[in-house]
Amino acid sequence: MKKEKFSKIITLNPYADSYYKFQSNELNEFKKLTYDSSNYYISLLYPKDFITTVVELSINIDSSDVKDAIEIKAYEELGLDQSVEYKIEYFEELSHAEKDNRVFNVFVTEPDTVDELFTEIVERTKFIDEIVPAPLLFRQVYRKEILPNTGVHSFLYFTKKDAFIVYFQDGRYVYSKSIKYSLEYIFEQYCSLIGERIDINDFYQGLEDEGLKSLDNSRQRNFMKLFGEVFMHINDINIYFKRAFDVKKIDNLYVGSMIGNIVGIEEYAKTYLGISPDELDFNFDINTESWYIDQLHYLMVLHSLDRFKGDEDFVSCNFTNFFRPPPFYMRKSGQAIISVAAAVVLAAAYPVYNMTMSTYFDISYSQKRQTQLALQKEVNTIKGKIAQKTKEKNEWQKRKDEAQLRYDSKLGSLETISAKKQTYIPKSNTIHQLTRDLNKIKVYVSNIKSDHDIYTLTLKSKSDKKITEFIKYITLKRESISDITIEKIELDEKSSIYTTEVEVHIR
Repeated sequence: MKKEKFSKIITLNPYADSYYKFQSNELNEFKKLTYDSSNYYISLLYPKDFITTVVELSINIDSSDVKDAIEIKAYEELGLDQSVEYKIEYFEELSHAEKDNRVFNVFVTEPDTVDELFTEIVERTKFIDEIVPAPLLFRQVYRKEILPNTGVHSFLYFTKKDAFIVYFQDGRYVYSKSIKYSLEYIFEQYCSLIGERIDINDFYQGLEDEGLKSLDNSRQRNFMKLFGEVFMHINDINIYFKRAFDVKKIDNLYVGSMIGNIVGIEEYAKTYLGISPDELDFNFDINTESWYIDQLHYLMVLHSLDRFKGDEDFVSCNFTNFFRPPPFYMRKSGQAIISVAAAVVLAAAYPVYNMTMSTYFDISYSQKRQTQLALQKEVNTIKGKIAQKTKEKNEWQKRKDEAQLRYDSKLGSLETISAKKQTYIPKSNTIHQLTRDLNKIKVYVSNIKSDHDIYTLTLKSKSDKKITEFIKYITLKRESISDITIEKIELDEKSSIYTTEVEVHIR
């Protein structure tokens, strides 16, 4: 695909109803979507609308069988409904390949998701050339040498309909995860906290103007609760990512949103993740009249330009169902018109030609019809065999599951007995360590309540920063603690003492 074929690149975001036109190295908002075959239309799919997995295949599998093998493994590993035909796209990750296996990143979406999301757009444009999973777009910051392709980088991005985090290692996509804390979800939670519904546009404007550092103490406390919860969730994802992909350290974190940088959000990243983040607002050397454009529109432009180059290492993962029509001479209607025109010309010169061609087409149709019927019969036979094998597989799976349940039940009983013998002392050690940590940081406990593996500590300190420091310290240092939940920190103005309750979950 060559760039010269297209006069403009149109980037489409159906989640935000935002469209931009790229032409002559300028990217500006585009209001009037129309059909134009000289335009290249590209859009994206947020992570909330697809799931991913990594599939390994033996190098001995024939290339013609790779697609079927990947789809079979995707259905098995993701537990997909066998009766539904999902939209499955994938690309090979050569950097993670092993000696005997090929590694593929696989993306799966519901069959109707793409159709429903893009219906209104396609009514106007007639086709969309490419629909890319949003996490893959961040590959362009390495392709364009905006970031070095060394180390582990994470990208946290908030949009109105979704929020997601993406991980790259040495310039290669590794993992992505949608989180529920979209800007709309955060708005709804904020309204719930204050007990009234405010105008959503005023809320977004407030985030743009003053970010999370509000002069309003009540607003500030609500943001602390909301974004503390957000980054505690992200910390859990970071922990999973490191364990699952054998990563020791995340070198850089880039945080951004479709409304621009949110001032003050970096403090939450430092507190809860232990990482000093950078703004996700890169310089792409593209001119624009807007003061800020959603970074995903820039990335879609760069992805399209990269595709036009036709490099061998270009990653393609296209979810579109709306392909542009082929050239006239390649369409069936065009071929029919051309054939008729040729027949008329030939018939005028050779009257017998018309009869000959008619006979030829009749014979050809008859042969193809017979071939079709034979193939259909073979297809029906194969479908019957597949259905029988599937039934047998399900019966064996049912037996296996029943045996597994019996095994798990007995194993669980033994593990419970063993755990009760072994965990009391470690739990007391953990409480002892917490006491030492409290003394070290100079935070005091006025009350301790326990409920099985959960200990509720009432903490007091003359500095709220000491309480925060204590929570951060035990989160990073005490592996025996699986989770920490903190209520809001309150100040007793008479005694100038800060008080809060912390739930500590011990493994």
